[in-house]
Amino acid sequence: MVLEKKPFRDYSLEEKKDKRERVLPVWLNLDDQEMLKQAQVWLQQEKEGTAFKQLALLGYAFLTGEHLTGKLRDILFKNARNNKRLGIVEVEKN
Repeated sequence: MVLEKKPFRDYSLEEKKDKRERVLPVWLNLDDQEMLKQAQVWLQQEKEGTAFKQLALLGYAFLTGEHLTGKLRDILFKNARNNKRLGIVEVEKN
């Protein structure tokens, strides 16, 4: 017997619900979109969502007093390493 799945219904197990990721819809105006595009070039990150997360991580490090330069260096080196692996020579502003 096959379980018929209905759309928009969560079929995951209860214990998995605690560990699920959450989708956060974010609306950006034109100025915010331009800032994000500039940050993508500066961070050498092709994906908007990842660049947004990395900017949030840097902002969190700044607010909590963590070593901001170290976090930024780690992000930049990770992005460069991933870009090399993916064959991305340079992230360009669209």
